[in-house]
Order: sequence, then C-alpha cells, then structure tokens
Amino acid sequence: MKYCGMDVHKESITGCIMDREGSVVRQYTFPYKRESIKAFLFGISNAELEIAIEVCGIWRGVIQSIERVRL
Repeated sequence: MKYCGMDVHKESITGCIMDREGSVVRQYTFPYKRESIKAFLFGISNAELEIAIEVCGIWRGVIQSIERVRL
C-alpha cells in the first residue's frame, strides 16, 4: 500500500507519495494541470494507493482530474 497527500493551490500542487513504512516514494511540486497529475501518479496502481487531499475551494477539480487519469 502507498499513501499520497496533496496540498492544492491555485497554480500548483505539492504531492508526496509514501510507502507503508513511511519512506518517500516521490515528492514534487507541479502545475495544477491534468497532465501533471497524471505524470505524478504514473506507475502506481489504483489498488495500492490511498489519496488524501487538502479540502479547499478548488479540491473538486483535483478529484475530477484524478478520476479521469486513474480510470
């Protein structure tokens, strides 16, 4: 299992993916764009990833982008 946290801002997202032991698998700040979210999540299967997102005014767009790239 891997765990992902995303800190969402108007222009960018800072994301971190950690494994079960707490080791950082990847950590990036990237533009708030669907292609960037897809690149950040690339190679991690849906079955092994839990995602938590900071609730803010623009969180719905991030969720929609994640759902589109993870299908």
